[in-house]
Amino acid sequence: MRMGISQIGAKIRARKSALVQKNYDLVIGFMEFWPNEYSIRLRSKEKLVLIHQGYEPAHFNLFLDMAIFESVDKIGFVSRENCEKFNEFSKFAYKDKVIYFPNLLNANTIKAMAKEVLPSMPNVQEKCLLVTSARLNYHVKGLDRLLSVALALKRKGFSFLWVVLGSGEDERRFKYEIRKLGLSNDVICLGQQANPYSLVSRARFFVLLSRREGKPMAIDEAKILGKECIVTNYESAQEQILPPRFGSVVSNDLFSAEEVADLILSAKSEKLSSLQLDEILEKELEEKRRIVGKVIYA
Repeated sequence: MRMGISQIGAKIRARKSALVQKNYDLVIGFMEFWPNEYSIRLRSKEKLVLIHQGYEPAHFNLFLDMAIFESVDKIGFVSRENCEKFNEFSKFAYKDKVIYFPNLLNANTIKAMAKEVLPSMPNVQEKCLLVTSARLNYHVKGLDRLLSVALALKRKGFSFLWVVLGSGEDERRFKYEIRKLGLSNDVICLGQQANPYSLVSRARFFVLLSRREGKPMAIDEAKILGKECIVTNYESAQEQILPPRFGSVVSNDLFSAEEVADLILSAKSEKLSSLQLDEILEKELEEKRRIVGKVIYA
C-alpha cells in the first residue's frame, strides 16, 4: 500500500512538472518514481527506464507502472537476478524489454578518496572496526538486526566499534535504541558522509543486514576497497558477493544474529591479495562497461 501511494504521488508530480520541448535520440529514466514517470512524457526515438530495487520484494504495484512499461523500449534492472525475478512476477509480459543494466563505479576515484584522513575518523585503537552504510530505515535496512548482532558480540566479550554511515527517516529511533540497549560505546552514527571511503577502507568488515535490496552500490564500493562483506540473502546477494570470494551471505528469511556474530568472531585472516582482487574487479567492471555501452550505443 505504501509503495502504491508513492507511485501515485510520482505520477501526479510528473504531470505537474514542466516539459522540456525537445526531441531526443534516447531518454533514460534513471530510477523509480518521478524520473521514470517524467521520462515517458518526453519525445525521443528510444526510452529506457531503470529499476534499482527488487521489484516484488519492494512491493511495487505492477498495475500502476504499466503505463511506463508499455511506453518504453527497455526496462533495465541493476542485477541479473532482479531481471529474472521481475519476469516471473510480471508473468513474462515484458520479457522482450527487460535487460541487465548494471551500476558503474570509478574504482580509481574511490581508492584515491579512501586515502584521505578525515577529521571525523573515530578512534578505533585495538577494536575490530565494522562499517555499515545505508539509508536509516529501521525495517528495510535491518537496523534492528544490526543491534541484535552488536548485543551478541558484546555478550561474547568481543571488542568492536560498529560505525553506521547514512541518514534517513528512522535516525532518531535508531539512536534511541542504541542508548536504550547500552551500546553507545559500541555502535555510533556518523550521519551522511561526503567521503565514506576513508572509513570503509579501515574496516575489517562491511556489513549490510537489509531485508531487501536491489544491488547496493555500497557493497561494490566496499569490494573495490578489498573489504570482506557480510550481507543477508537479498535478491542479488549471491551474484554480488560470489561467496566466499568477497565475503559471506547469511539467511534473510531465517536471520540469526548469533550466526553473524560467529562469522565475525571466526573470520580467517587469509584473504585474496589486493592484486588478485584488482584483477577480478577490473574484469567485472569491464564487463559492466561493455553491457551498458551496448545498450546505449546500439
